[in-house]
Amino acid sequence: MYKILKAHPTKEQITNFNMKIAEEDDYVDYVIDLNTLDEDAKKELCSLYDIDAKDLNQKEKLQLSISSSV
Repeated sequence: MYKILKAHPTKEQITNFNMKIAEEDDYVDYVIDLNTLDEDAKKELCSLYDIDAKDLNQKEKLQLSISSSV
């Protein structure tokens, strides 16, 4: 699952969701292995990033991307 962000996640969010960071020239990707999250963390993730819980539960990974110029 792929989602474009308007703001970078906080350090706390990166830690809480075990985000892996990949930086490219024009963008930054934050990848989350959804299998490592408990149900409460998934609910918080859906709330923070406006993601449908049904869609999220069908995926193994979530990639959040943002322009590196933001």
